[in-house]
Amino acid sequence: MRRGVWVHLFVLLVCLAFVLPAFAADEKAKEEKVTGTIVSMPADPSGKLAPIGIKTDKETLAVLNNAISKKKMEPHVGKKAKMTGVFKEIDGKKVMEVWVFERVDESAKKPKFKQPS
Repeated sequence: MRRGVWVHLFVLLVCLAFVLPAFAADEKAKEEKVTGTIVSMPADPSGKLAPIGIKTDKETLAVLNNAISKKKMEPHVGKKAKMTGVFKEIDGKKVMEVWVFERVDESAKKPKFKQPS
């Protein structure tokens, strides 16, 4: 009796070892990267959205209110940044839940090339 329980438990663990990475890979596939300028946005009465947004070349996206948007992004309004996260739809608006935030150093973009005389 005990041996059968251990065999079933082992088979269950082996199955989970194959299934869980597939779910994690599916979640990673939805993740997207956006580069833009951090801008101030009007306050959201529901509290779901942060008072900041991301202005890209195409559109201005609202940002979901989470620890990254509060502590790391708010002090850098007006500066360029790269954000990694997922897009969601809240109240009919396309918003981004930021997972990773990196500032873009604009001074180090292009090195100056000096023409030989």
